[in-house]
Amino acid sequence: MFYSAYEMQTRDSITGWMRAELESELNWFEAHLPVPGKFGFRDDRCAQRQGVCWFRPEAREHITHAHYLAWLLCEAGVQVDCRTSMSPGGILYDDAYQIVALPRRV
Repeated sequence: MFYSAYEMQTRDSITGWMRAELESELNWFEAHLPVPGKFGFRDDRCAQRQGVCWFRPEAREHITHAHYLAWLLCEAGVQVDCRTSMSPGGILYDDAYQIVALPRRV
């Protein structure tokens, strides 16, 4: 979602209010959400495995901002899906607001 929001900001096709709102939300996240120290790792076969970022349920303010950012992206034509999980996988990083988890292989 964040990658798409930063990318969308640079497009000429979005309106001025949309650009301003995207910038405002991204600035909020930059000020209030730490950047995870780890997003993935290489396994025994040297294959890169990427984690998935999840908000903690108690990070209500962050989730509210994420929903608004998702709405802005949808208004700009970017599909955003909301997912929840009681078992996100092996934890690679965590802080008070989020975790990065390595999904279990199926």
